Amino acid sequence: MKTCEFCERKMQRQNYRKHYERCLIRLEFNLPKSVIHQAIGNRPDGHNVEDIQIMNEKLMIEKTKLIDVLRRFTEESGSLLLSEDIQGSSSERIGEMNLAARTKYEYQGEWKIYQQWCTKRKMNPTLPQTANNYLSQLQTETSTLKNKRNRLQSIIRHLTGQSVILARIRRRIRRIPKYKLSAEEIENYLQEQKRISKEDYLVQLILATYGCRINSCSGLRLRHLEFLQDGNTMVLPDTKTGHRVVQVTPKLKALLSKFVEKRRRRNSDEFVFEAGRSPDLHRRSNNLCVRINKRIRNSSVLKKSPNYKFSSHMFRHSKAFQTYREHLEKAKEAAREAIGHEKNSSSINFYLNMEPGG
Repeated sequence: MKTCEFCERKMQRQNYRKHYERCLIRLEFNLPKSVIHQAIGNRPDGHNVEDIQIMNEKLMIEKTKLIDVLRRFTEESGSLLLSEDIQGSSSERIGEMNLAARTKYEYQGEWKIYQQWCTKRKMNPTLPQTANNYLSQLQTETSTLKNKRNRLQSIIRHLTGQSVILARIRRRIRRIPKYKLSAEEIENYLQEQKRISKEDYLVQLILATYGCRINSCSGLRLRHLEFLQDGNTMVLPDTKTGHRVVQVTPKLKALLSKFVEKRRRRNSDEFVFEAGRSPDLHRRSNNLCVRINKRIRNSSVLKKSPNYKFSSHMFRHSKAFQTYREHLEKAKEAAREAIGHEKNSSSINFYLNMEPGG
């Protein structure tokens, strides 16, 4: 049950909206109920043609005023915010922001996607309402959505010179830790992937061996495989941290050489792995990530727990965790030797956990 705020009449929820509209019009134009029913067309009992005509004239006047206000607002906002200086050189304007080169690249990519969405719907990209509408329709993780909101807010502020504040993302971020694979789990999983797809097996082998991001595999070109010319090294590109040179194991060297030869890779700028036709690294990384995550999701070897997240990034966590454990055991052994403890003694943990000066 709901109560009308004008006449204090109680009614069912499904009838409230029509009743509310009638009361609102009746009070606005001081017309009797019978005229409202006749004008709206719900109840034809009792009518007054003159009152209806008066009401219609008043409604048309208000409608004309509203249309005129909206037209002037559209013209002013369009001339101010959709000028060539902003619309045509937005990428250059973003490049002027006081940000790191990598951050500028991400901002430009984000703005390009958003601008395409606005162009398709003929909407002004520099209006806060448009940005809020765009963000509300995205189906992404909460953390990703908040990052997009912050980026668009900074860009619109820079382009318009106004203190724009976009609607806050009220959803909570649910942080699920990524699973860390043991050496045995990695071996079993890779053997399974080797039977399914040789290419995806190689991608995941590189991820597990070097703990790199998925963009290192999607951006891997023939020229990065230095071992094909001479030596035992290759370059792992990374759009976030830059390139790094790593030693290639004999097993991986043989597999990659055979793979490149079979796929007939000849041009030094040619990508090693397939990840769509687009040369854009972001799109390639996304395509390859979706593919690898699907492999992980459909794996029958991994015992998945709802308390952990299983994705391609878990290889990076696994490598870091394994390296940490290896160096920790070496540090413990050196500490035991330094203070005269027996080998594999667990009492060393007491000394390692003590505060300085304890």
